[in-house]
Amino acid sequence: MVAKVRVIILPVSGGMKVQDIENTADGYHQLIGNWIEVFTLPEVLRERRLVGVCDEEGWLEHRPRIPNIYSSLLSQSIAGHIIITKDDGYGDFISVSDDDINLVQKYFGPFRIK
Repeated sequence: MVAKVRVIILPVSGGMKVQDIENTADGYHQLIGNWIEVFTLPEVLRERRLVGVCDEEGWLEHRPRIPNIYSSLLSQSIAGHIIITKDDGYGDFISVSDDDINLVQKYFGPFRIK
């Protein structure tokens, strides 16, 4: 497992950030603010092994929703900040590439990289 990974952050305030974080549960926890939960993204993103990471208890804590990111498991939009990272195919996270970032921007709309 690599020590740091580059991830895409979709904050509830809008926009999009790309940031290097510690590739540990604590690194993700610091950005999410609670227990983390991995969720699947739409197929076009899954084909590149991109996955979403969110606050497992976002709904229970009444965190703001990100309306254009939907969980088929919950049948509702995701609550709280979202991290998009990449799965290496063996259960570990790896850095997103520039192509991944461009695809996420195209898919989710006119995000601004802050």
